[in-house]
Amino acid sequence: MATGPVLEIKNLSKKYDDVAALHDVSFSVNKGELVVILGPSGSGKSTLLMSIAGFVKPDSGSIILNGTRINDVPPYRRNVGVVFQSMALFPNMNVFDNIAYPLKIRKMDKGEIKKRVERMLEIVGLSGLGSRRITQLSGGQQQRVAIARTLVFEPSILLLDEPLGALDRKLREEMQGEIKKIHDRVGATTLLVTHDQEEAMVMGDRILVINCGKIEQMGTPEEIYNSPKTLFVSEFIGTTNIFKGTAVKEAGKTIFKADEGFILPVAEEVKGAGYASVKAENIKLFKSRQQAGAFALEATVTQNFFSGNNIKYELDLKGVLVKVIDREPKEIFKQGQKVYLKISPEHVKWFPK
Repeated sequence: MATGPVLEIKNLSKKYDDVAALHDVSFSVNKGELVVILGPSGSGKSTLLMSIAGFVKPDSGSIILNGTRINDVPPYRRNVGVVFQSMALFPNMNVFDNIAYPLKIRKMDKGEIKKRVERMLEIVGLSGLGSRRITQLSGGQQQRVAIARTLVFEPSILLLDEPLGALDRKLREEMQGEIKKIHDRVGATTLLVTHDQEEAMVMGDRILVINCGKIEQMGTPEEIYNSPKTLFVSEFIGTTNIFKGTAVKEAGKTIFKADEGFILPVAEEVKGAGYASVKAENIKLFKSRQQAGAFALEATVTQNFFSGNNIKYELDLKGVLVKVIDREPKEIFKQGQKVYLKISPEHVKWFPK
């Protein structure tokens, strides 16, 4: 029996004409893990997923499933389950027959098919709906049928390509929880592709951030958010302010001198030209310079947005747009009001130019 990761990707590369969709990509997925592939449009997410499924042939590198290299194995023999955003359900079949379809083409015994389909209906919360037509289901229910159909033949790995992209916001948030619950119940090893960072944070055991065909970082949601390894990850995850300038040491302390003239404290010992990154929620606003303390930065409120549980601000700091999210608002600063920013050294991340 094979040991080690369920899936290993080694030095995978793929070009379309002169454009590198994937460049030397390597990572692994462990048994029972839900890994989210996160990146902007055109970053290589879908090319990576379709290469694993067998619908795209990589130019070089290896795809290893359960210890076996499967680059030359046709899609239908890979024991890989794929759920597309379109779901591709059969409208002329009822729910039961849609889920049973992969088992029927594998010529499985009728009794075993009935047993497996009914178990999957229970797992995805659709018990008693086997005779319903697909057109009689809600968008969320159809999504569950698509997942059940893919899980019913017990694939080695489940691939989800933007599975919630077509759903409205409320239903999308509900289905994020549902997919996570289904994954936990079944223990299916899963790769999910999305461009939605909130979705990645909520669902992933680990997140693989990809950009321009290269892996920027792979880690837990906490690692990706709090300890970004690259400027791209820092800027892509969350609402982030990026300042250009130079890190220097003065009076035994490291400071960042922004090109616009203001100064930020930096906890780590770094030097040279580069960028300082600060998350919007790590900036505190005060009425007076004294309240803000050392390194207080004077700015002017240009916009405020009340969204129930927080207030989002846009500020003008020496001609630079600064975004602030106040999650525990005690007062609302008005448009045109002068405020003072407090940014603690531990919240300033520095990246070399």
